[in-house]
Amino acid sequence: MLAREYKSHLTVTGERLPPPMTCFIGLVNMGVISKKIGREIDYYRTLRNKLVHGEEDSINTLDKKIIDKIKSITLQIKNLID
Repeated sequence: MLAREYKSHLTVTGERLPPPMTCFIGLVNMGVISKKIGREIDYYRTLRNKLVHGEEDSINTLDKKIIDKIKSITLQIKNLID
């Protein structure tokens, strides 16, 4: 019953999805993304979590430089897919 309730959180083999950084470490190890991009993704993932959980104030934390960097990383990842 529990598995059915959380089925969307499971892989096709029925196992839980790995934590996000495990995925990024795998992409770095396969040479898909650079270590620098992996570290930047982890930094912004951590920042996002702090914002979501109220540990940081978005008004004082998110400036144009950070937003532009996130857009740049997003574009680099989109270019990998295309």
